[in-house]
Amino acid sequence: MYAIKKVKGAALGVPVGLAIGVIVCLLVTLAGAALTAWLMTSETIGEEGLGYAVMMILVLASCIGALTAVCLTKRMRLQVSMLTGGVYYLALLAITALLFGGQYQGMGVCAIMILIGCALVAFLPVKNGRLRPGRKKAYR
Repeated sequence: MYAIKKVKGAALGVPVGLAIGVIVCLLVTLAGAALTAWLMTSETIGEEGLGYAVMMILVLASCIGALTAVCLTKRMRLQVSMLTGGVYYLALLAITALLFGGQYQGMGVCAIMILIGCALVAFLPVKNGRLRPGRKKAYR
């Protein structure tokens, strides 16, 4: 039987939650890029590790941004997390077009990494903003 669950607490609207989630994605991406640049200048990682660092930054940024959007909206978990990833991908495309003259390279891999990060958030068990595994019931 299907029960209608009401949203409890102060939930934001979906557009506001998406906007905040995408802003968080972009901030995490910027922080990850700064950290990667610092690691490269200190010669901790080489140029061959740059691709792996970028993939980790994309997955991490999309996870954190989608989790932020889902926790703020408190409804439509799958839709909100995937929409956050889609808007984040479009923002990255726009940044590439504006700042780098439209030199699109590796956009398929970028889309896959963002999809993986958002899918992790969509299917992880999160309740009230905290990760909680399923509880085991004791049957008598």
